Amino acid sequence: MWALFASLLGLALFFLIRPAVGGDPYYRPRPSGTTYAYWHLVALAFVPYGLALWSRRRRGRRGGPSAGVLIAGAAIVYAAFVPAPAQQSQDVYQYLVYGRMAIHGANPYVVAPNEATGPWTPWLQWSLYDDTPTVYGPAWTLLTAGVVRGATEDLLGSFLTLKAITAMMALGAAGLLARAVSRGGPGLRRDPGFVVLAFAWNPLVVVSVGLGAHADAAVALLLAAAVVAERNRQDPVVTLLLAVATAVKPYAGVALLAWLFAVARRGSARSLVPNTLLAGLVAAALYAPYWAGVRTLTAFAEGAWSVSASLTGTMIRLLSGHVDDAVAAGATGAAVALRVVAGLVMVAAIVAAARWPRIRAEPWRAAALLFAAYVLLTPWYLYWHLIGLIALASLVTDDRLTRGVGLFGATSVLTFTGGPAIGLLAQTIVRYGPPILAAGLPGWVRDRALGERGR
Repeated sequence: MWALFASLLGLALFFLIRPAVGGDPYYRPRPSGTTYAYWHLVALAFVPYGLALWSRRRRGRRGGPSAGVLIAGAAIVYAAFVPAPAQQSQDVYQYLVYGRMAIHGANPYVVAPNEATGPWTPWLQWSLYDDTPTVYGPAWTLLTAGVVRGATEDLLGSFLTLKAITAMMALGAAGLLARAVSRGGPGLRRDPGFVVLAFAWNPLVVVSVGLGAHADAAVALLLAAAVVAERNRQDPVVTLLLAVATAVKPYAGVALLAWLFAVARRGSARSLVPNTLLAGLVAAALYAPYWAGVRTLTAFAEGAWSVSASLTGTMIRLLSGHVDDAVAAGATGAAVALRVVAGLVMVAAIVAAARWPRIRAEPWRAAALLFAAYVLLTPWYLYWHLIGLIALASLVTDDRLTRGVGLFGATSVLTFTGGPAIGLLAQTIVRYGPPILAAGLPGWVRDRALGERGR
């Protein structure tokens, strides 16, 4: 634990000092292509993280710090990151630009950023998508608009405020996850400290939230709050929270689907219909300030055609013949075919979850499995999208899922250079191969590695 604490504080210190070297302004626009900058430093932090989890799992809740102590330690780490400039992903400035557009009456769902950004334009890094409206849900736009207004449209003030808010969201999520498992439950761990350690101390979560202020922290917070509400038998509250999470990042809808399937199993149509209507009303209320007909959803549709270096995205780029041009690759016939295949597999996963007999008692395991299926199948994936899944995987008793997701957090930050096709293929194998193998290890190997007996 001390090694992990030191490594995370060392990361924070590096990111605090590095921008001061060279004589440029401390807070300044960054060049494009910084998403994986200094990835090797983040990857190294996963070594003590993995050892800390292994030790905690072997010793149990009496073998390490309490959940409260772990949250306090994590708070020190996250606070250290808040003043640091964004040196990897620059999405935080996109968030703030969309929020500023909203308070000036420009609908960020139908108006492109470069039409209404004013002096903040140099901070935008989406060079390929500057003519694209926001791809974030209205709940997040409302929040960022409030941040910009509260900071009197000062960019630095807005930046630091949003970073502080997302850090508190991650810590709040850790606290709620610990509370959710404190009394146990079907399919949930019984060690709050392990859950806090697995989520809040994960280097991917720390850097993505502390340095990049990603919206996925809000998804994790809402998922954690939903788990607590479910343990308190507050079904409408669970539905409301998951609907809001979906209105932050649409991919959170997989958790909402899993929950509605569980509701149907628990109370048939009498429970499913009102909960489904509630989710729809929440979505309608949040989209109402920005609704401009079908055009409101145009950016989401366009985003669905984007490809990155995800598993499916890599296959699209390799088979399309446009390895270096993700935009061109996404418009090919091969891309369409692979999207159809991935979509059909995702539908099959959803149907399997709906029919899973244990979903009634273990909705969060089902949600985590659907989330994992989405991450594996989506053409567009970046490492911070994993934050919500890490939250769910940290509290379920499925060790294969917890281990696979934790390892995928480490491999997701790795990047390779070399020949375009060879480098992309090698990167994909290293990113996805070990987590898939780790999640599929035979049970006897897993039990022996964890020091367990009688299972």
